[in-house]
Amino acid sequence: MALEGGVVALVLLTAVLHASWNAVVKSSGDQLMAMALVMGTGALATVAYSFIRIQVSLSGTAPMALKKLLNSPFEGINQMMRHAMQIDWGWGLLLGGAILVIAAGNIKGYRV
Repeated sequence: MALEGGVVALVLLTAVLHASWNAVVKSSGDQLMAMALVMGTGALATVAYSFIRIQVSLSGTAPMALKKLLNSPFEGINQMMRHAMQIDWGWGLLLGGAILVIAAGNIKGYRV
């Protein structure tokens, strides 16, 4: 049973991220603040990555759909659906939440 290169790379990347997470949190004087900063940065990176992947996927499907549906009765519906897709409020909420977690990690002297 041979492992694919992508799987091995993903496992190694996960190990490096876990080790760096431990190093950052344990070397900090205030572990709660460091943990909030690391988690907020991770959430921000995840939101940004997901947004970019969706935008790239949507932009890549447009030429293919236009070519396949040319002179088809569904050509107008395809164009209407592509123009109807937009950034919803959910992305703003995710981005705002990640920024608030980072901001909460920067507040010094506050304990729950």
